Amino acid sequence: MKKEILLERICERTNISKSRANQMANFILIKIKDALHERNAVKLAGFGSFRIKTNGSYYRVSFKPSRMLLVRLNSESKANKI
Repeated sequence: MKKEILLERICERTNISKSRANQMANFILIKIKDALHERNAVKLAGFGSFRIKTNGSYYRVSFKPSRMLLVRLNSESKANKI
C-alpha cells in the first residue's frame, strides 16, 4: 500500500484533513526512523517489530511480524484459496 492510499483511508475513517493525516504519518515514520538510527528496536503491537542488524560495517533493518498479523494473513490466504 502506498502512503497516499493509507492517508485516504485514514481520512475516510476519521474527521481529520488529508494534510493533518500526512503530518501525523510523517511524525510516526520519523520517530521510527530515529529510534532505528539510535539502534533501538521498534515494536508495534499487533503488527510486528523492527530492529537494526549488523554484519561488520553493514547495517540492515529486520522486520518480524507479530503472531496476530501472521494469523490474520494466513487465515485470509486460506479463505482466498477456497
